Amino acid sequence: ASLESDIPQCDNSNEPEKISQSKEPLSHMQMSSDCVPVHYPSDITTEAARKTYKQKLLKENPETLFSDLFKTGEVCNLIFFTDHPSVCHKAIIKHYPSVKKEGICNGWKVKIRDPHDPDSTEITVNIYKNGTVMEHFSRLEIEMVQLKETVLKHQQPARSNTRVAQQNTEHITHTLTSLTQQMKELQAENEGYKSELSTLRLQLQDRDQSTRETKQQMRELQEERQQQHSEIQALKEQVIELLRARGEEEKIHRPSETPDTDRHHPPHTPDTDRLQSSQQLLSDAPTQQNSSGSSTEKPQIALLIDSNGKFIEMNKLFPRHPAVKLWCPNTDKALELLTVSQLGLPSHIIIHTGTNDLRNKQDRVSESLRAVVDKARHTFPNSKIILSTLLLSRDFHPDTINKINASISRHCALLPNVHLAHHPDLDTDCLYDHVHLYKSLTHVLAKRLKDVALSRTNQTSPRWSRSGSNSAIPSRQTSRNNIPPSTSSRAPAPRQESHTQRLFYKRPTAPAEYHTAPEARPQQTPPLPGKISYAQAVSGGTNPANVDLHDIQNMLSIICSHILTHNGQM
Repeated sequence: ASLESDIPQCDNSNEPEKISQSKEPLSHMQMSSDCVPVHYPSDITTEAARKTYKQKLLKENPETLFSDLFKTGEVCNLIFFTDHPSVCHKAIIKHYPSVKKEGICNGWKVKIRDPHDPDSTEITVNIYKNGTVMEHFSRLEIEMVQLKETVLKHQQPARSNTRVAQQNTEHITHTLTSLTQQMKELQAENEGYKSELSTLRLQLQDRDQSTRETKQQMRELQEERQQQHSEIQALKEQVIELLRARGEEEKIHRPSETPDTDRHHPPHTPDTDRLQSSQQLLSDAPTQQNSSGSSTEKPQIALLIDSNGKFIEMNKLFPRHPAVKLWCPNTDKALELLTVSQLGLPSHIIIHTGTNDLRNKQDRVSESLRAVVDKARHTFPNSKIILSTLLLSRDFHPDTINKINASISRHCALLPNVHLAHHPDLDTDCLYDHVHLYKSLTHVLAKRLKDVALSRTNQTSPRWSRSGSNSAIPSRQTSRNNIPPSTSSRAPAPRQESHTQRLFYKRPTAPAEYHTAPEARPQQTPPLPGKISYAQAVSGGTNPANVDLHDIQNMLSIICSHILTHNGQM
């Protein structure tokens, strides 16, 4: 390093230096780089004594810079002692570009000059071979050196602080930018969470409202079920009382009978009269046409039915009247078919559909069936509309289907040209899959539809058919008026068979020869259960053994109709 940068600050005041009296050497100043002034003891008064004292002080404290300020004036001496004076001499010559080397006694003398002004001398350095190095400065020069060193010392921290500040500023700017971006992302996420929370809150409120409504409906259904249960119990008690009264009445009339009563009187034929009166509804239709020619004429009977009518043959179901069967899988297809262009102007329209709509519409099937009924009766005001209720299905609870049937019954109760065909005998045991009837039981469905269409009161289910309840009582009273007193009493009705046997009962009618010659007719035997053909099932035969319970059945039908109407008004 340059000597200018290595020169420390020294006190160069013009006042005379107070020389402290000290007898001991300054041993604590060894290897010090600070500028230490030389203080001469008071007993040293001569120049030789001061020189000896100074030489001793430098040797005892090598590499320590001393300032000799004893003399006042323009010259300031900086002195230090080194063990390698030649190395110091070479370093000064090599470091400064413009120097002048001179010789002195026992050493070297080096004058350091300004490169731009070689004639001027700035610093004079005397290097003695004994190790003493002495630098001579003027007062102005040393002050300038000190000022330069001070400025350099202050500039270096300022520059380093500036660089650190710039680095810190860049780092802070980058950090702030990153934090700003993160804040924006967090705000966007926060808004999204708020929106999701609002949506979830609304969904939760809707679910709570739906739960409360469902609970209310459940309570209402339970109350309605309890009410219906009590009504059913009351009806059962009434039926039991009626059966008891009927049994007592038969017991009263039975002793007056004789074994030969049936041999002297013609057979009772109320079923034949009912059959003839019910078929008068179609008396204006041509009866001489065969089944092959009926397809070319306008149909008088139109059957709209789903897949349960696959095995129904119209020429056997209605052999005396032109009839047509149209596939109608659902209520939408029924609305499409109920037009004059599709059906013409039939006198009877039979509709059996709606089962396939249960999966999509559930309880709303009743509304679809109402729409079908309304369109049918408005499009064909002069036709007799027969609507078949829904059959039970294994895919849906019976209460659902019964509720739909009850709703349809209430809707059609006051419609003049609409009649219902119920099927209480066809339950889930009659299905070979979930919705389709066994092929052997299709005739039961067909017979029920035909009975309602032809107003066959005694063959329509008395429990449900409204049309049967309206026409059964007068025909029965008329038939009783034609029966002789001796035949009013009959043997008790046979025991009611099980559901499966009741579906396959054969109901034969009396042959024509018995009507012309009653005296030659042999005594009839009670019918036995067995399988019957399709034509026999739809021919409309009647079992005389069940006629005696007809009044009870009609009464039950009327009671059920009143209950359904009452529930509809509630």
